[in-house]
Amino acid sequence: MKSKKVLGIVPTVLIIMMGVGAVLIVGMSFNIDALYSPAIEKCIKADVNGDGSVNSTDVNLVMGKNWCHYYTDDYSTCLKYDLNDDRKVDFTDVARVRRLVGCSDDFIILNDCGELNESGKTYILGQDITTNSTCFVITADGVTLDGDGKNIDGDNPYDPYKVSYGVYVTGRSNITIKNLNITDFEYSIYFENVDNSLIDNNSIDLVSLSINYHSYGIFLLESSNNIITSNNANSNHYYGIDLLSGLNNTISNNTVSLNDGAGIMIGGSDNIISGNNVSLNSGPGISLTESSNNMVFNNSIISNDDEGIELSYSSNNMVFNNSIISNGLSFNEKEGIELYHSSHNIIIDNNVNSNFDNGISLEESSNNTITNNNVSLNDIEGIYLYKSSNNTISENNLVLNGVSGFNSDSGSNNIISNNIINSNNRGIYMYGSDNIISGNNISLNSAYGIYLYISSNNTISNNSVILNNAEGIYCYDCLGNIISNNNISLNDNEGIELSLSSNNLLQDNTINSNRLFGVNFGESSNNSIINNSINSNGRGVNLQSSSSNIIKDSILDSNMAGTISLSGSSSDNNNFTNLTITNNGGDDVKFNTVGIDGTYLIDMPHIGNYSLHSLGSIVYFKNSEYGEIRFLEGVSGSGTNLSDDVRIDFNLAHITKEQLGFDKQSQITLYNLDFENPEILRNGVVCTECSLVSWDAGEGTIVFNAPGAGDYSIREEVVRTKRRR
Repeated sequence: MKSKKVLGIVPTVLIIMMGVGAVLIVGMSFNIDALYSPAIEKCIKADVNGDGSVNSTDVNLVMGKNWCHYYTDDYSTCLKYDLNDDRKVDFTDVARVRRLVGCSDDFIILNDCGELNESGKTYILGQDITTNSTCFVITADGVTLDGDGKNIDGDNPYDPYKVSYGVYVTGRSNITIKNLNITDFEYSIYFENVDNSLIDNNSIDLVSLSINYHSYGIFLLESSNNIITSNNANSNHYYGIDLLSGLNNTISNNTVSLNDGAGIMIGGSDNIISGNNVSLNSGPGISLTESSNNMVFNNSIISNDDEGIELSYSSNNMVFNNSIISNGLSFNEKEGIELYHSSHNIIIDNNVNSNFDNGISLEESSNNTITNNNVSLNDIEGIYLYKSSNNTISENNLVLNGVSGFNSDSGSNNIISNNIINSNNRGIYMYGSDNIISGNNISLNSAYGIYLYISSNNTISNNSVILNNAEGIYCYDCLGNIISNNNISLNDNEGIELSLSSNNLLQDNTINSNRLFGVNFGESSNNSIINNSINSNGRGVNLQSSSSNIIKDSILDSNMAGTISLSGSSSDNNNFTNLTITNNGGDDVKFNTVGIDGTYLIDMPHIGNYSLHSLGSIVYFKNSEYGEIRFLEGVSGSGTNLSDDVRIDFNLAHITKEQLGFDKQSQITLYNLDFENPEILRNGVVCTECSLVSWDAGEGTIVFNAPGAGDYSIREEVVRTKRRR
């Protein structure tokens, strides 16, 4: 039989242990992939005839002793054949020895620290080891170090001049480190330029090493194609697992917790980080720095002090199917997922809940895709962008977050589409330009559905903005935005409100059943409201100190307390064109303030109840086919049919005499007339107080000034001759 090696204790000696107080075979090596735990003792015990291998002879020996019982036969003999330690020898033991047939002669037992330098060998830890320096240094390829569940303990105080390693490997390949319990080293497992290796089922903790010094659980430097799996890397004073400048490594199914820095730190490319349980670390759960093309998925990342997942200066990574919960403890205010100066990453299908700051945050990051994530119950924002552009935020569920479902600060060219944004404080908050907000369901938020602040050239389209407790859409100091094809209904304040905003377009929206105004402008100018349905709101359209706006081609139906309301003396030169006004309560048109001048009412099918401030405003009425009446003085009064009180038909301008406030000077224009020498009539007689301004025979258009109320028309001038005496 070959001689065996016991490293550090009894070289080239074979000892046989049969039980307590008997002898142990130490140094016999076996194929540990086939073993039961503990590997050595089981394989050694199965070699019942001690010939260095497990074969049919051993099977037959055990079968021959299946009658052996501790109480009826020699104790030591029975112990030898009882493979499963159940105090009897039977066919269960036979089955076990059969399974171990083929154990081979290729292992070395370790009872002390040292250099592992035999290529292709399996080293198995024979006992717990305590050292005050580095324990194992591997200097050959193909080495397996199997701790067999035993401990190596560094147990040394911090020494600034000496670094301690539990296992140290550099420049090697095909190394396996497994089944070790490692405590109190500055680097528990250290790989540098190590490839195609395995770190499996180790337990790494820091118990007594000085808290003033960084320590690492598993550290890989410039190492590739390695697998780190099923390890516990806990309570280190820096990172649990650190991968620096490595490629194509897999970090999977590890438990990484209670480390003073990041749980898992990645600085490399094309790595896989999956299935890990990362919790209660003082830094981020998983951090990628200057890393690309990594995949981070199926991890449970819970209650870390900093971010759950952090990407810094990293690109083209995919983060998906992770559970990221309760990270960024309240005093740190960190996010579930943070991207910092990172681009072209995909964040998809993650569950990002109950984090102490934002759910997902992008800072100065561009061209990322954030899609189909569940982001809820985070203390601040669901998704937050700061100075970030060209990102796509789509199909996320953003609910029950403390401030906003989505917030973009100083960003541009982002697409926010097809998200569910419900039950937050605010739905969407936007401070930026050239963004697209489209196809979102935004409802039941405690304040605004969408809030645009100092924002320009954004497109807000095809959203459902309903049942929010303040405005559906609110724009403050906004310029050049397009708000179109949205359903903005059942909100507790206005459907759409613009404040200090100009040159915005509101088109093709359904704005129904909002508690206050359907549309409200405050100090806003040169905006257009075109082809909207504004129905069943508290009031229809209100312009407060707002000028030069166009409201046209819209339906205003069944608004409860008024249809069009103007307030503030600066609400001048607004244009109302072709509005269908029906079934509204209150006034169809109301001027609440004196001096609202230059208001145009064009092609209005019908205006019923009206109230114009008693001190008067200058108003213009126009029928695009027949002409217009431009009052030159302020008109006032109230009535039930403004369309009849001031009316323009073919060759007729009618200003009611029943309303004293309308008996004012005006300039009247009539179109499509066919006369050679037109003559102006007032109430059927020549108007001597009227003055002709212009007559365009080619266009058939006459313009004249009229002195007050009456019916004005044109006829061919009658040539009068003097009577003879």
